[in-house]
Amino acid sequence: MTLSSQLTAVDVLLSELGAALSLCRVEHLLTHHLSSTPVANDNNADLPPDPVQSVLSHLGPLLASERRSVRLTVYHLINKLVPRLTQHADDAPLVI
Repeated sequence: MTLSSQLTAVDVLLSELGAALSLCRVEHLLTHHLSSTPVANDNNADLPPDPVQSVLSHLGPLLASERRSVRLTVYHLINKLVPRLTQHADDAPLVI
């Protein structure tokens, strides 16, 4: 197996895994057991992390991946969360 065929195999594998992950329902995305990542200017550090914010903080850095299939998968997953973001923004109290 040459280097170019290995890269192609990895690209195909990532593409297929991404296609499978893109079919994941929003409920499964939000019932994760990911550790929370710190957010700058987090005034609510004592409260448990919001599931949407936690997922976005894990997916966001993957948008800078060198692999196009990874970026597309992350885009599809974040796109599923956008309606939840607008709902969350409407429900959140205004902090001044």
